[in-house]
Amino acid sequence: MNSTLYTLNVRPAAVGLAALLVLSAWTTRADTVLETETAELGEKGEWLVSNSVQYVKGPEDKAAFTLFQLEYGITSRSEILIEPFFHEWVWPKGESKTSGFGDLEITPSYIAILETEQVPAVAVAFKLKVPTASNPAIGTGEYDYYTYLIFGKHIGRTGS
Repeated sequence: MNSTLYTLNVRPAAVGLAALLVLSAWTTRADTVLETETAELGEKGEWLVSNSVQYVKGPEDKAAFTLFQLEYGITSRSEILIEPFFHEWVWPKGESKTSGFGDLEITPSYIAILETEQVPAVAVAFKLKVPTASNPAIGTGEYDYYTYLIFGKHIGRTGS
């Protein structure tokens, strides 16, 4: 049996900085259930289409929504992600279920620094939420935006 041991030497300052970034993002955006962004974008001209249904349970309500994603590689270092929430259901505690068309999110991303053996990739992204919800109980009725600074580094073997 072949086995490979991978070790990662990280300076304490880098670990502290990473912890600070994670904790500050967690406390400032505690209402964001899960956001997964990556510093690895699609190829120029490449399309990615996906669809899912997500369910979220919080202390004050439950919600489910369809998540349709359409990504397009504009250049080798930039892409656009379009996410229309075609349908959302919200069950507020002690109230009737509400449902309807959700908001639209548009996120352009750009890789500012390409990954090397020593340096992680760094991407920047700007997410714009457009108030398209059909029911005021589902959306905020306002434009919202988020900015992202994303670091990505492959560790160990990648590919085949």
